[in-house]
Amino acid sequence: MDRHHDLVARYVAAVRPLLPRKQQDDICAELTDALRSRIEDREEALGRPLSDAEVEQVLKERSEEHTSELQSH
Repeated sequence: MDRHHDLVARYVAAVRPLLPRKQQDDICAELTDALRSRIEDREEALGRPLSDAEVEQVLKERSEEHTSELQSH
């Protein structure tokens, strides 16, 4: 998981400015934890570490889910 830390950190840093200022730290911490859990779950299911491309796919899926959530409100 540590080898993917930079990808997750860059994703969260890109999202941070879009969040309400007072909640940025809390939301970013929760998002980081959720992404790491999702990556770990996928690695466990596959029985191997994810490649960088697979981690990028996890991040893309999360982004698409978030976009769908925003559009439904």
